Amino acid sequence: MLRNCGHKLMQLAFERGAAIAIIVSGTLASGTLQAFQQRMEPNLRGATISPNYDAPWIEPAGYQDTTQNQSPAPTQQPNTPRRPVAPSNQFATNSANRTLGGAGGPGPKSTYMMGDFFFSNGQLFVRNPQGIGGDIIIGELPGSGGSRRVKISENNSPIPRDRVFFNYNHFHNAIRVRSNTPYDMNVDRYTPGFEKTLWDGMASVELRTPIAISQNPDLNLLSVGPDRETMFGNMTVATKLLLWQDDLDAVAVGMGINLPTGPDTRILQANNQPPALTIFNESVHLMPYIGVLRTPTDRTFIHAYVQVDVDANGNGVFDQFGNKGGDLNDQTLFYADLAMGYWMYRAPEAYLVTGIAPTIEFHYTTSLNDADILTGGVLGPFGMGNTFNRVDVANATLATQFYFGSRNILTVGAVLPLSRTESERQFDAEVVFQFNRFY
Repeated sequence: MLRNCGHKLMQLAFERGAAIAIIVSGTLASGTLQAFQQRMEPNLRGATISPNYDAPWIEPAGYQDTTQNQSPAPTQQPNTPRRPVAPSNQFATNSANRTLGGAGGPGPKSTYMMGDFFFSNGQLFVRNPQGIGGDIIIGELPGSGGSRRVKISENNSPIPRDRVFFNYNHFHNAIRVRSNTPYDMNVDRYTPGFEKTLWDGMASVELRTPIAISQNPDLNLLSVGPDRETMFGNMTVATKLLLWQDDLDAVAVGMGINLPTGPDTRILQANNQPPALTIFNESVHLMPYIGVLRTPTDRTFIHAYVQVDVDANGNGVFDQFGNKGGDLNDQTLFYADLAMGYWMYRAPEAYLVTGIAPTIEFHYTTSLNDADILTGGVLGPFGMGNTFNRVDVANATLATQFYFGSRNILTVGAVLPLSRTESERQFDAEVVFQFNRFY
């Protein structure tokens, strides 16, 4: 019994001692913390401590919190890529120009459409008054420098660029010479020109100055004199405005103006005599167009053009005494052109040839009105105009474009007529060379 009472007393003493020790320890700790705070009070000055802190942040004397009512700035993690800033419009424009082949682009994704076109201005004929056998065609009306009608799509792209260029076109059997021994005449056309960008590459102006070895503008009905002659043709000024572009597409609109700078056509019946008839080269042609470029992949590209060619005022026809026989207006034509190409080789760092791109093109031309036919009056027995009336011409072009360095493109191609009838077949074949130098 005494042993049990001893055990209970010892247990009670132990429990009471532990409690007293805890109370004493807490009191000492509290007193120590209070003393520490009183000692540090002059330096704390209202410091706050986050409940989840590693070490307290002590605001220095004179500190003012200016971050209130502001969202905290995101922390930048080490080696975390910074989010790209959206480019400005000018940067986006320059980038798309470089990608699609614009000004300053060392490695374009597209090249230039080659083209196909040659157009007869009509025929000179003698009208049979009895109507027996119909009209007798005695000659083709010469064109001004072989370039009276112009296609803006030839050696062109919707992307404005600073460049100089030179085109050579050889049309095989393009003009039917109806002399004592009829034959088909070849035509060679040389066209230097340049394009200059405006408005930071968003627009451009272009000039073409053709020279041709073609049918003599003096049509001698006695077959006297040379059939072929070298002449300066009608110059063309064309504008271009880039409406839309991104890394894959570009859309441009513009207006071409064909100016009557070539020679007049004279119909001669006798040697050393004034011309029986003169067709004055006076017409100004207006040529609005739309060009589209699509680059679906890094190696493929597609060009498309639609254009209208309108004779604004016609060409006056006069006899040898200055009497006017009327105005001969060229037909309004509609052009649709499509080109597709593929970069089979590209090496921007190569020493010489940096790119090769075969292309195939399809071209269609049709008339939108009937042809003007002038007869009677001061023309006497003669008549003139497109006796075939309708124009429906389809051609295909096969070409290869060679890129030299970062600024030169040489294009070699051939054009094959897809039409079979005489009225729809402009020539038997065409060979084309084009050179572009960017600056």
